[in-house]
Amino acid sequence: MAIDRWTWTTLDSTAQPPAPQASSLWTAGLGQHPTKVKTWTGDYTVIARQWSDAGIVVVKLGESCGGYPQSSALVDPSHGTETALFGAGRWPLDVRAGLSLGTDREARTLYVIGRAQITRAFSLLVQGAGVDPSGSRLFVSTSGMTGCGGVAKAATSVIDVASNSQTTIDGFFADAWLDDQHLLGRSLLPNQPVQGMEFSSRISVADLSGHESDLAVGTLVGVLRPQSL
Repeated sequence: MAIDRWTWTTLDSTAQPPAPQASSLWTAGLGQHPTKVKTWTGDYTVIARQWSDAGIVVVKLGESCGGYPQSSALVDPSHGTETALFGAGRWPLDVRAGLSLGTDREARTLYVIGRAQITRAFSLLVQGAGVDPSGSRLFVSTSGMTGCGGVAKAATSVIDVASNSQTTIDGFFADAWLDDQHLLGRSLLPNQPVQGMEFSSRISVADLSGHESDLAVGTLVGVLRPQSL
């Protein structure tokens, strides 16, 4: 698959729940017309979360406030076949290099399945996670309010897949891997508002030791890699 393709889902139903809902997964690309990959009908809607190196990650959402993840799967974009990913109550975060990362609905625990099996609980809410380009490390970005009065905290944990060891960069919230040794993200500002949380407007680069350098002012959209799908 080339990097000049994209995917999206549509809600095809006109009837309101609890009537069965119909959702479709589509792909398109440069010079390629939109193609319907698959349609689902049931007591759920389907959303696409990621086009990974193993297929398109989709989540089946039940009717509830914010949507309840009934299950998730990898869909082959060419044939529409599904491979089960996580079960009920799990949100997929990243799928790459033979690893699938997800969190529970309460965003307190990271689950890693695939060529490694890891379960890790965190005191702060798990907001995001990602596999590095080589598939050897994971980052887990957490944030939340703690203590009396609600003290804002953020931290990024880096987990080595082979050893299952973990290091933590306090005050840094990673958004993506730049390469195998560096993370892109934001720093928590030192003077926080009461019951609030504010991050720097600068995108920073942090190495695995936690040393940070400012890169640019703005919002990170993503990292384009020549071999990304």
